[in-house]
Amino acid sequence: MNLRIHYVLPFCLLFACDKTERDWSKCSGNDAAPCAPGYTCSADFRCVSAVDSGGADVAATPDVAATPAETGGREVAGAATADAPLDAPVDAALSVDVVVDVAVDIAVDVAVDVDVAADVAVDVADAKADVSADKRPVDSQGSCGSDIDCPASAPLCLDFKCAKCASNSVCASRLDSGVGGGVCDTTSGRCVVCAKSTDCTADPTKPVCVANQCAACVSAPNECRVKNSSAPVCDSTTGKCVGCLANGDCAGATDGGVDGGADAGAAAGLCYLSTNQCVECLAHTDCKDPSKPICGTLHTCVGCGLQLGPANGCATKNPAAPVCDSTTGKCVGCLTNDNCAAGAAGADGGVDGGADGGADGGVGAGLCYLATNQCVECLANTDCKDPSKPVCGSSHACVGCGTQIAPLDGCATKNPALPVCKADSGACVECTGNADCRGDAGLGVCNPTTNKCVECNGNADCTADSAKGFCVNNACTGCQTAGAGTCTGAKPVCAGSGSYIGQCVECAGNADCKVATKPVCDTDQCRACAKDLECTGISPAVVCGLDGSCPGDNAVIYLENSSSCPGGEGTFASPYCSSDDATAALSATRSVIVVKGNGAAYPVGPLAIGAAASFRVLVAGQSSAKIANLGVGSHILVSVTAGDVALRDLTISGGNDAGVSVSGGATLHMDRCYVLNNQGIGIQASASAFDIINTVVAGNGAAAGGYGVSLGNYNGSPTTFTFNTVVNNIGGGVFCGTPSNYALKGILANGNGPTNFLNCVTDSTTSTAAPNFGTNYHLTSSSPCVNVGGATCPPDDIDGDMRPIGAACDCGADEYNP
Repeated sequence: MNLRIHYVLPFCLLFACDKTERDWSKCSGNDAAPCAPGYTCSADFRCVSAVDSGGADVAATPDVAATPAETGGREVAGAATADAPLDAPVDAALSVDVVVDVAVDIAVDVAVDVDVAADVAVDVADAKADVSADKRPVDSQGSCGSDIDCPASAPLCLDFKCAKCASNSVCASRLDSGVGGGVCDTTSGRCVVCAKSTDCTADPTKPVCVANQCAACVSAPNECRVKNSSAPVCDSTTGKCVGCLANGDCAGATDGGVDGGADAGAAAGLCYLSTNQCVECLAHTDCKDPSKPICGTLHTCVGCGLQLGPANGCATKNPAAPVCDSTTGKCVGCLTNDNCAAGAAGADGGVDGGADGGADGGVGAGLCYLATNQCVECLANTDCKDPSKPVCGSSHACVGCGTQIAPLDGCATKNPALPVCKADSGACVECTGNADCRGDAGLGVCNPTTNKCVECNGNADCTADSAKGFCVNNACTGCQTAGAGTCTGAKPVCAGSGSYIGQCVECAGNADCKVATKPVCDTDQCRACAKDLECTGISPAVVCGLDGSCPGDNAVIYLENSSSCPGGEGTFASPYCSSDDATAALSATRSVIVVKGNGAAYPVGPLAIGAAASFRVLVAGQSSAKIANLGVGSHILVSVTAGDVALRDLTISGGNDAGVSVSGGATLHMDRCYVLNNQGIGIQASASAFDIINTVVAGNGAAAGGYGVSLGNYNGSPTTFTFNTVVNNIGGGVFCGTPSNYALKGILANGNGPTNFLNCVTDSTTSTAAPNFGTNYHLTSSSPCVNVGGATCPPDDIDGDMRPIGAACDCGADEYNP
């Protein structure tokens, strides 16, 4: 029989059915229908199979329908007419569609679908109380009406037979929770609340099975691990089984590996207390795999840029790697230079302060090194602007040259203009020594302060150009730009012109020559005067002294003859008229006699110098000065009997005796003089020294037939007779008393008496050929004396012209001057 019953009032129906069962399970032979069809009432008043009682079939009443239904874990049997008082409330509360199929001796299956209103709770406890009152044993046929009729060895009444449960499906529909539940305990055969902890799922606070009852985990803490490796830890506070309470619970050794490595040891070694589950990460810093650097929303490490990861995960994890490389999922320092720029908030999220003064170093780390995706200071040497750190080292940081992380050729490869490493400062420089500057034309010196190749560090470096002998601002220059005080010492003057321009010299003019014996500035050097005219502007006397000085008026005796000569005082304004007065005034401090010419009509008289043995005497003529015989009698025009006397620029002419005589061991010097037409010998040296140059001796010896020059015996010095003109002397040219001791050179001797030289030794610089004079004994271009005087001669000639002019010196007193 199949029944479909829709219960509206299940609470009442339950108790009605239970009542029917009670009535049905107790029978009496006096009842019209004490048992269900196919059953009969036994002697002990129990319904048993009709077969058991004799095998007779029992006719069934078609509209009595009730096979046992599983309600609360017990069987219920009932007939529609068994208990009339229940029919009315049942009919009133239920809408029942019953289809009855009757089959004799066939068990009736009843399928009941019950929709129970959510707000109705079935009080099972009352039903249990009713059932527990029936303690009658199972009949001899083993039939039962409910579980209470069954022994412990077969505790369940199934299909009116006592048996053990075989599966949970037997227990699933039983409502008899007083003695069991929805789980089959295959050992006892009973329906229980739980057979093992996995059966405890309804209440998380009672997760473990203890004595077939679900209980808090504290009752059996180890049951958590047995029940579920994902929740192996007992939370004693809540009684729940959880994944973890501390990080130690997530270590592989702690959970015994029962989760099969799901927590992956260190990879899931953290306890997330919000869910009490072992997770891979709680923060980004827990993620060590570069390809999965971000702690995602599921607390697993993921690649950056994924939906499970926060948008700014890289920036918040590590300011040194704030950029997400979406290709690899890695957090990197940069992908472009813009990521490394100062204040690149868009690239790195500003996590390093916006100034990039953090890990990427700001402007100093403004380049992206793509090989490592890190912000670096430099990629090449040219990126390094700090002179003290000019080289891009192996770590892509600007470093001083010469360090271990800098390439050995860093300076040279960076900038050929600064190829040298200055080890003490780490800077690339032009040079550290002069050897580094050898290839620079004109800049061959290394300045140790600036480490640049320069022309000079000091004046000593300026030797290439004499006009640039001074070092100013590391450049060689002339003294005119070197500043005041540049020229000192022996060369105190800067030459602003001339051949020594730019150099320090002794003088730029005569006024710079402070040494008395070097009064003349000649080619920027002070020298002794050589001509009287060189003393112009230096001394009023305009006379060059024997020591090369230009003596002042206080050292000069002036001698001048005139028509009204008053006798004078020997000064420039009041000269002596008498030669004797002049020679009488000679002294060691006034040793120069200047004979001032006053025309041919007013020569001065003969000079006799013999008391000046202790000092040198100079007799210098000016303006064609002339010494002649003014009186009667025989007079040597210039007689030197003692001392050292020099005659210069004088014409000694017309005497009735010798023109010039030196004797008594005195010394006679003659330069640029004319000794002409004297009756006796022109120049006579008797046992005395002589030094005669640039002098013309002509027309002498008319009265006595004397020589033009007579150089007697003398073994001392000087004994020099050179570059003189000896012509037309009556008695002969030159007589030499001691020829081997005398130096005769550059002599022009011609037309002298019977011989030009007597007892003299001459050389090739002497000429006796016709001189072809011009006026006043001067050479012409056709003169055989031109360029035959050799390479050495006095600096000037009788006129003061320099020697030599031409290929060589000219012999005689005159140098031919075209």
